[in-house]
Amino acid sequence: MSTLSALPDVASQEVTSLDALVRGPIAAAVLRSLMRDQMRQMRENGAGVQTWTLPVFKALQEASGVEIERTALVSVTGRGIGRLNSSSWVGVMEAATRTQRSERQIRRLAASGRVIAKRLGNRSWLIDIESLENVLRRQAA
Repeated sequence: MSTLSALPDVASQEVTSLDALVRGPIAAAVLRSLMRDQMRQMRENGAGVQTWTLPVFKALQEASGVEIERTALVSVTGRGIGRLNSSSWVGVMEAATRTQRSERQIRRLAASGRVIAKRLGNRSWLIDIESLENVLRRQAA
């Protein structure tokens, strides 16, 4: 509760931006809370990682001045920091053709979160082909 004791001092002043308010221990508390919630959503609901997660986490980390281990961040975001943006999206049918696997297997890997993928509708996915090839390579080894 030490972070809440800092609020009255800040609240009594005229704060013009959220950036000025969410600093130091407050930013660290918000970051921990968001990370816990993301982990819970992934564990309980099988929820995927939201696109805003990594930039927000990194901004809060910088604002807090706290160094978060890369492994902790990867466990929450579900992928390495450098792999957020992908430029090689393909449909399930094309991914199956390129990798000589069934469409069902590709959809299962996407649904389980083992490959980087975006959901389109009820059954369709856009698959990051590089991520898929890396996962299949690791499975074969």
